[in-house]
Amino acid sequence: MPWSIISGSVSCAETLPTLPECRWRGPCNKHGNVECNSLKILKPETGVPPELCKRCSLANHPVGNHTVALTTAPTRPAACRFRGSAIALEVCPTCNGHVQVKVFACSVFHSCTLFKPLDGHHVCDGCFERQSPGPSDSPQP
Repeated sequence: MPWSIISGSVSCAETLPTLPECRWRGPCNKHGNVECNSLKILKPETGVPPELCKRCSLANHPVGNHTVALTTAPTRPAACRFRGSAIALEVCPTCNGHVQVKVFACSVFHSCTLFKPLDGHHVCDGCFERQSPGPSDSPQP
């Protein structure tokens, strides 16, 4: 998602107390963004916009060495043994026009989307629980 799309009328300092707990989050910076100290996320030097920080699927993740590039266009997440079949289509509340997001069954988080954060669903892209399917697992989307 291009950073220019994410904007809001609420300041970073006002949004900070409403963000989910995250050991990697620093203070608001001079750009009005949140400092992110996670080594799993490649982010611009100007920090992460508070609205993106709020929807981050890696909030408070454990220490690890897998890096997720949030500054590039998304590519399909790798197959995961926990992600099942599509179970629903939900309207995207932040997309332009009438866009529906596919929701998948997930044996770890109950349900998930591939990229788009939606209330009540985990995001597969960058998930630290992802495991490659084994030989006995059926093919995944």
